[in-house]
Amino acid sequence: MDSAEISAINHEVTFPDSPESAFLLGIVQQQKGNLEAAKLHFRKMESLLPAFDNEKKNYLVFYYKTIAAIQMGSPDSLAGRLEQWRKEAAGDPAFFIEVAGAFGICKNVPTALDWLELAFKNGWQPAYFNAHDTFRNMDFVEVRKSKRFKKLVRKYFPDKVKNF
Repeated sequence: MDSAEISAINHEVTFPDSPESAFLLGIVQQQKGNLEAAKLHFRKMESLLPAFDNEKKNYLVFYYKTIAAIQMGSPDSLAGRLEQWRKEAAGDPAFFIEVAGAFGICKNVPTALDWLELAFKNGWQPAYFNAHDTFRNMDFVEVRKSKRFKKLVRKYFPDKVKNF
């Protein structure tokens, strides 16, 4: 048992009915090659998520639902879901950034960049504007390495980004 698995199990013991616990256990099982067990955890994660509430703007729900669909290998249903969720979010850039992060953490960099660009086009602004701090979130580790990412940041924030 490695440290990631121990951490996931500890999270499950502490927060037994949290989507995050099911997500962590799904990732551990996926890394171990236990794909059916991983899918069960991702399905559990999805079932534990609250419904999206436009007043509360709980876009994190979309982050986890997108990850679940990606990890369960259902791209066709994901496309339809994303379109439905996009309508519910009504163009809010927070929605686009959550979906970009979901694709980023799943290492689907081209799709993450597409959603990131939609976030920028819809007015989302990163908290930091330098090469070391922008998108420090682990979701964007692979995305930050991309030339296209750097081009997008320069395109949408030319006056705020120096030496990027």
